[in-house]
Amino acid sequence: MISSIFLASVIFFRDSVDGNFKDKDGKLLLQELKTTNDLTQNGKDCTLFHLLSSLFVPTSRKATKDDKGKNNVTKYSIKDSQKSFIIFNNSISESENYLEHLKNKKLPIQPFIIVISTPLKPNQILVYFDSIKYKVFNITRAIDM
Repeated sequence: MISSIFLASVIFFRDSVDGNFKDKDGKLLLQELKTTNDLTQNGKDCTLFHLLSSLFVPTSRKATKDDKGKNNVTKYSIKDSQKSFIIFNNSISESENYLEHLKNKKLPIQPFIIVISTPLKPNQILVYFDSIKYKVFNITRAIDM
């Protein structure tokens, strides 16, 4: 189970990655995680899972051809990687609008996690899989799914 592996390595991750983040937002979020005292375990876990994308920089590229036959190469960013794993919305209606936007692109939608609120203080956690949203009560359960 990923939960037991995750919990065993949280302390190492939190204390050793300080200088290795590739984006400014990740560094600020880690600093906020370390200085905020009133966080739940779920908030800490959610933040650490979100920060994984800041630690491991995406290296994949996607080559496509446009209508005129010209080759286009898309290089994914840290933000793209984070949005494909966990998205953060302020409300359920905002997450519904985001899902509608993805459906309108007419591309396959990979399973991902929707968190209502912020990484540090998640209010509600949903797993989007095969056009169904499953409500879970903690982020480690969402990862296990």
